[in-house]
Amino acid sequence: MKSRILKILEFLVERKGESSFKEISEYLKVNERTVRYDIEKLNEILKSKNIETIENIGKGKLKIQTYEKILFFLEKESLEEISGEIREIVILSKILFLGEINIANLMEDFDLSRSSVKLILKNLKVILEAYNLYLELNPRKGLILTGNEESIRRLQLKILNEYSHGPVNKTLGKEYIYGYIKEYHKNIDGDVIDKYIKIILKNLDKIISDEAYIILKNYIFIMVDRITRNYIIKNTKNNENFYNNTREYYYLKENRKILENYFKIKINTHELIKLTDYFLGSNSYSLTNDFYKNWIEIEILVKEIIKNFGEYTSPVIENDEHLIDGLVNHIKPAIYRIKNRIEFPNSIYEEFYESYENIYIFTKKSLKPMEKYLNMEISNDEIAYIGLHFKGALDRINFNKKEVKNILIICGSGYGTSKLLAQQIKEYYNVNILGTIPYNQFENYKNKNIDLIITTLPEGNLKTSIPVVTIGVILNHKTIGILDKYNLPKYNKKISLTELLEVIEKSTEIKNKKNLLKDIEELFGNILLKDFENKVYNLSDFLDKEGIYLNLEGMSWEESVRTAGEILLKRGSIKKEYISEMINKINIFGPYMVTDDKLALPHSKNDNTVKKTDMVLLTFKENIIFPENTPVKTILAFSSVDGIEHLNALSQFMDLINNYRFLEKIKSGLDSKKIIDLIKKFEFLTKLGKES
Repeated sequence: MKSRILKILEFLVERKGESSFKEISEYLKVNERTVRYDIEKLNEILKSKNIETIENIGKGKLKIQTYEKILFFLEKESLEEISGEIREIVILSKILFLGEINIANLMEDFDLSRSSVKLILKNLKVILEAYNLYLELNPRKGLILTGNEESIRRLQLKILNEYSHGPVNKTLGKEYIYGYIKEYHKNIDGDVIDKYIKIILKNLDKIISDEAYIILKNYIFIMVDRITRNYIIKNTKNNENFYNNTREYYYLKENRKILENYFKIKINTHELIKLTDYFLGSNSYSLTNDFYKNWIEIEILVKEIIKNFGEYTSPVIENDEHLIDGLVNHIKPAIYRIKNRIEFPNSIYEEFYESYENIYIFTKKSLKPMEKYLNMEISNDEIAYIGLHFKGALDRINFNKKEVKNILIICGSGYGTSKLLAQQIKEYYNVNILGTIPYNQFENYKNKNIDLIITTLPEGNLKTSIPVVTIGVILNHKTIGILDKYNLPKYNKKISLTELLEVIEKSTEIKNKKNLLKDIEELFGNILLKDFENKVYNLSDFLDKEGIYLNLEGMSWEESVRTAGEILLKRGSIKKEYISEMINKINIFGPYMVTDDKLALPHSKNDNTVKKTDMVLLTFKENIIFPENTPVKTILAFSSVDGIEHLNALSQFMDLINNYRFLEKIKSGLDSKKIIDLIKKFEFLTKLGKES
């Protein structure tokens, strides 16, 4: 049976046995003639199994009276009759989870000829080799799987993520395959793994998306299974000092006895580091992590991506704090997913592309720097999820928005997706959104006064007396029509914050704009369109000649950072505690603040220790040795009041280094005045280039 026919069956069952030729052709992106042909073939198969066929009830409409039998058929019939593609996935799973395969056994299990089995294995070898895994002949066992342990687990995880149970990714094909895969882990108690994960998340005060939760649970399934079979990670390429000093590592280590005692295994340091890596890579619903490895490249990368998108749409987008913050927190785990080849279980690509083709195209073009940084192509789904952030930003610029029911949003696709869905709903309806949560947090909201639950999960997943409406992550005319049936009050046109400020400034002098903005937002609430443009600061706004100290010598790395901090303190930019915080961050996380150009960028977050955003530049005659024997000759230390105000200036500084040989020019003997002149010349030419 063709894979396309399987999709038709799934499509009909999901719609309780009713559809049309047109709907199916649009879903499969084929013409109606092809659909008619496929349904004829499908009816022949159903008839041979004494199952009611698909009936053409006129005007292109289709119906199956007892569609439940189709589900039974899909679950019970042989793989050969369902899909060759599914058969290959089951055989691949056998190879991955058992570690060996026997051609004779495959011939018997699947009623295949030797040549057919060899053809399947030839196809699967291509997949395995992409992960540097190989099938080698063993005279006693047949074909055995060889390769790096982390690579084996990565491909196992890909299969489990795609086909395991979860509220966001159930389809008939996946259910069918999972029936086979779960046999390999039938002796591993998932409730124990759930207990372990939830204790860690509670200790971290962290809420993660359902997709991230499934990934973590699946990886722990794999880890326990592999250790039980004596396949153990004995070394890692990761920065051990960085991981050992994270809160994630601490709590994973403190609670590992939960797994060790129940499953009778030992989890070594390298296994803990790999598990920590997955927890750090999980997409958080709540807390942000300011100290990811390669943080500086990521924050500058986000600025470049937003700048590129602004060139296709509106430059105003570059000043959107919500966009910057959202993308920084989205792209950190996205880079982790891409590098580790972790795919979204729940695809939105087709729906997003169909609804917002231009945004998708502009996003794809804007992400070229990220592809260059990763040296990897970004998948359609990752592009679509990032595109959602840009869609939200454009809505904030252009949207005319619409008083109050309590709404709970349950979304399995992640923090950014949930927040953007909430934003879209607020743009149309005057509602009080109690929270945007993953499915695994629903129990915590059952006692709340909820009028309506809006969810992206498939129908039937939520067992509650509260009205539930299922929609997609993209709010289009169809989903708005569905929500309108629940009589949600709509907004009148929103008030523009920019226009309101212009009216106020005509009649009075504003002495404290920050406090005024806060009061306005509290007064107008949801009916206020926050289109106010924040000032974008240049490098010369923070770094001046009094903040430049050249050719210093005779210092340890702690003394050099302390010297930079004392300059910031003298300039009235920080409190004294900030200096110790900078040094502590380096002690904890290692030389993650050092770039390949022997440049260190010491800083810390603002724990009520920053008075204003500022930067100071220090150079040294000889290398200063930072932790892990890392040489440094230049320090740019900075403070930031909000974690955003400094970004454009920092991006300009890195641009000067990477493209204009700035550090070499400093070494050539420039004094502080000439350095500032050089910076201002760069800023002028950059602005000129934008305006031309």
